[in-house]
Amino acid sequence: MSEFNQLWSIVATLFTLVLITATAFEIGYTLGRDDKKKAK
Repeated sequence: MSEFNQLWSIVATLFTLVLITATAFEIGYTLGRDDKKKAK
């Protein structure tokens, strides 16, 4: 059972990292798009 727990913690960590990266990318993309609108 300990192997399953270790695997689950790794999956959870990876999922969290992906979620943070996706959120940061989306925020950066939205801000960049807003800046382009203001420039025009």
